[in-house]
Amino acid sequence: MQFIGAEAVVSFKGKVVEKKRLSKSYRNPVLDKSLISLRLKREKKFLEKSLSLGICVPKVLSLNEKENTIELER
Repeated sequence: MQFIGAEAVVSFKGKVVEKKRLSKSYRNPVLDKSLISLRLKREKKFLEKSLSLGICVPKVLSLNEKENTIELER
């Protein structure tokens, strides 16, 4: 199953949720890559911090900057 939003494509693969951030054709390619990388890292940091505080959020399984993806526990 796959859902497409304005910022990402979310796919469900068994017990894993994969979120792939989309490039924006109207942005400068260097800026686009930088923004996507920053947002992926920030999302991972916020999810891990929330989990450590006892907030019920998905556990981050992996982050792949080359593929612009983050994998989360379902």
